[in-house]
Amino acid sequence: MAARWLTIEERTAKKGKAMNFRPTRSSDAPAPQVAAGLDRSDIAAHAIFVLLALIALAGCSGPAADSNAAPAGASGPTATDIAARGKEESSGAVDRPGAAVSDMDGEDLAAIVEAAVAFTDLLDAQQRSAALLPIDSDKRSNWSNRPAGSVSFDRNGVRIGDLTSEQAAAMFAFLSTALSEEGYETVMAVVAAEGILAQGARAGRLGWSEENYWLAFFGAPGETDAWAWQFGGHHLAVNMSISGGRVTMSPTFVGIEPAVYDREGGGSVEPFAEEIAGGLALVNGLAGSAQEAAIISRRPAGVITGAGQDGLIPRLEGSQVVGWSSAQQQSLLDLISLWVGMLPARSAGIRMAEIASHLKDTYFAWQGSTDGAGAMYYRIQGPTLIIEFSTEGALGADGGHYHSI
Repeated sequence: MAARWLTIEERTAKKGKAMNFRPTRSSDAPAPQVAAGLDRSDIAAHAIFVLLALIALAGCSGPAADSNAAPAGASGPTATDIAARGKEESSGAVDRPGAAVSDMDGEDLAAIVEAAVAFTDLLDAQQRSAALLPIDSDKRSNWSNRPAGSVSFDRNGVRIGDLTSEQAAAMFAFLSTALSEEGYETVMAVVAAEGILAQGARAGRLGWSEENYWLAFFGAPGETDAWAWQFGGHHLAVNMSISGGRVTMSPTFVGIEPAVYDREGGGSVEPFAEEIAGGLALVNGLAGSAQEAAIISRRPAGVITGAGQDGLIPRLEGSQVVGWSSAQQQSLLDLISLWVGMLPARSAGIRMAEIASHLKDTYFAWQGSTDGAGAMYYRIQGPTLIIEFSTEGALGADGGHYHSI
């Protein structure tokens, strides 16, 4: 039976310090700006439409167009198809390899800035000193997925457990504005799962607590100068940068333990269900030499590009996408979109279009059982992308314990 988690209100009320938010999206928090009618399931398809629209609008032809053509065997909509699906909006280039790009107009960026300033304005002088760091601070690499009790450095920013209820509400209002709805709910699910670990016998020694998550800003939030923000704790490290009206997201670590638990009021929470099902569907959807190449013999000890490994590029392994069928390529894009979808949907579509343009040079590697009965690891790696997913032990063992980046 999945464990029941206590809300932060329940846990902190015992200390006489109620914090008025739940680890699910608050109806009072500003809604993230997303494209109307576009949900998580549409992101990968949206990416193809955006990519082809860009090519058509730019008048690409000849060798230049060939360099960004869809991989062999893929099929896509014509310009007429795009028009029939409605308007597609995109602009700009990727700021740096491997980073997700958000195409944000002034109004969207203003909402994020407004939410950031609303939070920092509530902080006292000591809290502001901890939360607002220089844009070029070397502390930006101080992130970890480890629990508070086993980290050798001080995490950046201000801690949830040190905030008043008003400050906490403003913090989560900022997160709900800066992330997509799916991204925000995933982050909240990780924090809620930590509340379950906090009931364990080792919680005090290891620092398991839903109060042990920190938010920091690098540079002053604004619409002109560059700035960044970082939110993390056990199983979580979200790193985003904003410059010139664009947002990049890298690296972002998301893990969870337990991976399945009951939500108060009914229903279960299983944030990585789609990532597991999608990975299994993809590896089992390959056949012959493609599947043989995808399955690697040696399992990494964990995610290779995790904490302390910023900038590391693993050697390419697995099956190259260039020879896959269009259906197999679409399955891969669908899987990738589960991570890219932490961004608002329109922004995720733009990032997916950039990934799709390099799809033929992307590799998929799998290690473990393909029937979902044991441990599993997979990596998706291309010119501008690295995604890793790893189970710590067998699927579902002891409630499940998963890492991804």
